[in-house]
Amino acid sequence: MKRKITEAEARRRREGWLWIAPAFIIVSLATIFPLIFAFDYSLFESNVFQKVRFVGFGQYLKLFHDSRFWANVFNSMFFTVVGILIA
Repeated sequence: MKRKITEAEARRRREGWLWIAPAFIIVSLATIFPLIFAFDYSLFESNVFQKVRFVGFGQYLKLFHDSRFWANVFNSMFFTVVGILIA
């Protein structure tokens, strides 16, 4: 049987969430905003001698059709799995 939560316990749980909320928000923002900016930056091609040019997903298409990229993805996954199994 489930035990009924008293009002004091419920208040204590809410209070715990209120204490941790600012840290959660700061960590979330410190993680999400750089990811968004990095993705936005990746949609442009920049060069010191030329203007910034919008290329859209062209660089991603080029990346996904590159065999070296997939070889590196495989190697990363392989060493991750092996490292986890050894540890």
